[in-house]
Amino acid sequence: MDTSDWTQPPEEETTLESTPVGLVGGSLILLVSLLILVIGSFVYQISTTILLMTVSIVTTSVYVFYYDFSWEKMLRYGAAPLVGRITNVLLILMLIGALIGIWMISGTIPYLMYVGIQVLSPEFFLVSTALIVSVGALVTGTSFGSGATFGVALIGVAQGLGVPLPQTAGAVVMGAFFGDKLSPLSDTTVLAAGVSETDLFDHIRSMLYTTIPGYVIGLAVFLVVGLQYGGSAEPENITAMTQALQEAFSLSPLLLVPPIVLLVLSYRQYSTVPVLWIAILTAIPLAIYQGYDVTEIAGAMAAGPEVSTDVDTLNELVTRGGIESMTNIITVLIFAFLFAGQLEYTQTIGVIAESIRERFVRDDSGRLIFVTSLTSILGTLTTGAVQLSLIIPPIMFSKIYDRLEIDRTVLSRTIEDSGTVTAPIVPWNLAGLYFAGILGVPTLAYAPWTFICYLGPLFAWLYGFTDTFVFKTDDHPDTQ
Repeated sequence: MDTSDWTQPPEEETTLESTPVGLVGGSLILLVSLLILVIGSFVYQISTTILLMTVSIVTTSVYVFYYDFSWEKMLRYGAAPLVGRITNVLLILMLIGALIGIWMISGTIPYLMYVGIQVLSPEFFLVSTALIVSVGALVTGTSFGSGATFGVALIGVAQGLGVPLPQTAGAVVMGAFFGDKLSPLSDTTVLAAGVSETDLFDHIRSMLYTTIPGYVIGLAVFLVVGLQYGGSAEPENITAMTQALQEAFSLSPLLLVPPIVLLVLSYRQYSTVPVLWIAILTAIPLAIYQGYDVTEIAGAMAAGPEVSTDVDTLNELVTRGGIESMTNIITVLIFAFLFAGQLEYTQTIGVIAESIRERFVRDDSGRLIFVTSLTSILGTLTTGAVQLSLIIPPIMFSKIYDRLEIDRTVLSRTIEDSGTVTAPIVPWNLAGLYFAGILGVPTLAYAPWTFICYLGPLFAWLYGFTDTFVFKTDDHPDTQ
């Protein structure tokens, strides 16, 4: 069946035979949508998927019955093409789920955890904490998983060493989001690149310019502050975790082959999907080496691994992964893009974005980056989850980036600098609630020690207004 007409509407279909959506009407539609998301999330704790479906129903009713839009045309030329844009993103997310599952049972991720724990030094505890959690998040692609394993264990270590918990929690969160942000396995990293329609690894290279400075500043502060602390290098909880890893897996440097292959191929700029396929295939012999048969390997890649140890916090990581673990975010993305497709087809986003451009941006790259950043931060503050803070800005401003000949990697890194990393320092955001809960430290107590979570937006603004590392369309971050 020829589906080309679903993504490329004929010229006569692009002339909307309906009442135009004005600035006031468009703003009210967005405001009501945000209220539904905020009240549903915080007051009634309704799932994001159901809330987005509800928003789509409300906006559809408004567009069809008040503005006289055709539902068939909104679906065909608005929602369907926009969902089609993220097909590659959905595929990557499913492959990442399979990859994490196979890396777990192969012993690759457990070995990296084991090695990371061994490098602890009392004199450099805070720096070590940030680095260990960073490696965990970088390899697994999850700030939540790394925080729930390394983070919880290191909080226990800090209590034994007499290191203040707010500093330790700040180091955990900074490391978790540094690794998550720069990991090609992270769903938010993949999402930011996908919605901005840029290559995943180009996106990651671009983020280095805004992420590394804040991270280095954080490590320097932790180095100075941490030198005053001392204590035992082998706390009981760390010993329990290393013993559990040794009992559950046959650990050796051989298990580093899959991540080395992934990093080498990524550095050589091969396409993301083939790289993930190869990283999965190289882990299969290692899973067999660990004693798993073909059925168990397939099951781990599909539904997640079945691994059990005597350490509950360790079990939270070694049992994650599998394609099924990605179904929630995939569902959220589909409903989010159905909603966003309506906004784009009805020109609601265009009207608001053009008003912002005319009244504030006015073809100034610094102001464009600044308003993109603020839009992402607003999404983090209002929706309680990070996905919409990454989805909405590209829909609103991507065409302005193209008009100013600014590379899409600047757009993708700006939404991550402002949307992804600010989430854990917002007390009512999902990430803020999560880390405060698992670490036992109030969000506002550890927030000053997270560094990249608030320095990220500042560096984005600084580069924008000074025209530094603002790559043009024909440039690439790695050639600057």
